[in-house]
Amino acid sequence: MAGVMEEILEELKEMNEKLDSLSMEPTLETEMMSVKEAADFLKISKGKMYEMIRQNEVPYVSAGKRKLISKQALLEWIEEEAETEQQVAEVQVI
Repeated sequence: MAGVMEEILEELKEMNEKLDSLSMEPTLETEMMSVKEAADFLKISKGKMYEMIRQNEVPYVSAGKRKLISKQALLEWIEEEAETEQQVAEVQVI
């Protein structure tokens, strides 16, 4: 009986550790990227990323002197841009 209880306690401990590690991982909604990380994600230069930020072309937040880009907001922006380009292409075909 004691062996069974020890096994159960060990399994509970392992499950708690897994839950703790999951809660510490950033989610897509909360993951923030630096300008360099966002530029790498978009496969553009860091300079081009700063230019897009200066022109308010991409969503960002300021944290002191740093500019941070939400991965979720960036993905939504990409979708919006793709939809806009699709609409323009459809108008040009007509």
